[in-house]
Amino acid sequence: MSSANNTRMNYTANQPYNQDIAYQSHTSILEPAEYNSDDGALQVTYRPFQLNSITYGNPALLRAMAAIPLPPTAYAGNKYAWKYDSRHEAQAILPFLYLGPTSAARDASYITRNAISMVIAVRSAQSARTQPKLLDPSRFPACANLQTATFDVDSPFDVMQRIKPILKAMTDHLEARTANTTLSSLQDVGGKILIFCESGNDRSPVLVAAYLMLIYGITWHQSLNFIHAYRFSVSLGGNMNEMLKTLEGMLRAEADTAAVFNGIQSQHDAQNEGSGSGRASKRTIDDAYDSDETMTDDNDVSIRRGIAPFVDAT
Repeated sequence: MSSANNTRMNYTANQPYNQDIAYQSHTSILEPAEYNSDDGALQVTYRPFQLNSITYGNPALLRAMAAIPLPPTAYAGNKYAWKYDSRHEAQAILPFLYLGPTSAARDASYITRNAISMVIAVRSAQSARTQPKLLDPSRFPACANLQTATFDVDSPFDVMQRIKPILKAMTDHLEARTANTTLSSLQDVGGKILIFCESGNDRSPVLVAAYLMLIYGITWHQSLNFIHAYRFSVSLGGNMNEMLKTLEGMLRAEADTAAVFNGIQSQHDAQNEGSGSGRASKRTIDDAYDSDETMTDDNDVSIRRGIAPFVDAT
């Protein structure tokens, strides 16, 4: 008798189970945009910028940009005004952030006319491994005097591994061309960045959306819907959506952690000011032992006891 049959005869499942794959990949689908039915304005929910590290560039500049809401976007009106030929051009998603196809990055007159100062190509990581010169803007005559970069992605793993340096490079570029981090509008941000891929519709929007998510704390759905309002031809596949969904979780976790730290630090500073001490004091081991915070389980190990998957049939 087989082991499997013997198991079915002598043991009984203690809870429902199945033998299917535990985790399956579900395609992330872009939700319809939410906008005001009266004026067609896109509805966006912001979160304050919390990070204090330089992981993504100068936090003072990022915080200043985040304090200025995204431009009101007549989503419904822009959608119906879109023309097919517009897909062959680049559009300004923000005053300092452009999105378009390769042809825009090769167009010297377009680069000059829009005062583009940095060009970034978003490429297939697999293709770039076999063709390192693929869509490299540093080789374009139109970009000869500009700062250039490439961002190669194919999967959510690529995004998690490579997104931080490229986002920091973008912020550093903008900061180097911004006179003062005290901004009255997004027009005060110096420098203009053009992000492109072959079509400008299925890979480069990932990086634009990532920067919007970083600054404004918006969801990947909201970031793509905001981009759609200006470049309606954008159409990301499921894998690209998964990248943004993964990135949203990472950025949100970082923001939440920073918010908790900022709250603890503020409370600590307030306590030091109240004590009249001019110096911040560290929490000592005695403070920990004297704290009211306790962790007990009343010696009841049953609360940690698991459930056996099978029990004897008898």
